[in-house]
Amino acid sequence: MIQKNYIKALTILAFTTIPNFAAKNAFTFDPTFLDSRISVKNLEYISKIDLYKHIAYKESSNRYNVSNQLNMLGKYQASRSALLDFGYPIELIDSIHATIYSDTLENGKVVYYFDTSIFSPSEQERFIRWFVNKVERVYLKDVIQEYVGQEIDGVHITKAGILFASMLGFRHVKDYLESYGQVNFNDANGVSIKNRLLAFDAIELAS
Repeated sequence: MIQKNYIKALTILAFTTIPNFAAKNAFTFDPTFLDSRISVKNLEYISKIDLYKHIAYKESSNRYNVSNQLNMLGKYQASRSALLDFGYPIELIDSIHATIYSDTLENGKVVYYFDTSIFSPSEQERFIRWFVNKVERVYLKDVIQEYVGQEIDGVHITKAGILFASMLGFRHVKDYLESYGQVNFNDANGVSIKNRLLAFDAIELAS
């Protein structure tokens, strides 16, 4: 009789304490754990060759011999600082700039050209491969790792977009992303970092 009463008491204790313990310690999913900046989007995947083609069309309409009022050179509009980092001595860059001349079209637009005998088409193709890889692996490596896949200022951030926008200056891309869109550089033609990122917000590089 004593044993039966003991078992009965243990049973009552279990049924009264376990539910209370479970209620106090139940796990409730908190949606705030999710990073609200993460963006999910259906993407079109392209190769780096395709990316180079996009850059060339946007920068120069695929022309090797054009410059601009800021002395950016060639098919990919290479800047002085980029060419220095590429390994061209300042004297060589100055000699290229010395060949720049202008032509006025019938519509009054002024177009700038330069002699491609020094900064040749093959060198320009070598330059863009070097530049994009340097941005991806050195200049903006940490930025790419941190921000790709996020939505910033209404833009889904892709690696392809970051590399495309870096043609306006990789430091400007970093400023835009780290400020979450508050610092948005515009070039002399009114093209902004956001414009460039937005152009590729549904396009990504194939791995």
